Amino acid sequence: MCWPHIAFGVEVTEEPVKDEGFWQKRAEEARSVAGSLTHPTAKREMLLVDERFEMLAKKARKQLARRKRNGR
Repeated sequence: MCWPHIAFGVEVTEEPVKDEGFWQKRAEEARSVAGSLTHPTAKREMLLVDERFEMLAKKARKQLARRKRNGR
């Protein structure tokens, strides 16, 4: 994939998988949307999106820690 690109209306200048903050922001947005939904299925699905973004943020955090340990 060629960088930069636009994701969720945000210009991304590095691979988002490496940026914990990118995924945290997306998770916050998903939680905000879920909070405004009244349909139970839609709300549940949006909270699942939030969980996935949180998982990606955690993965990015672990990758950064691994790179720091390895001196990169």
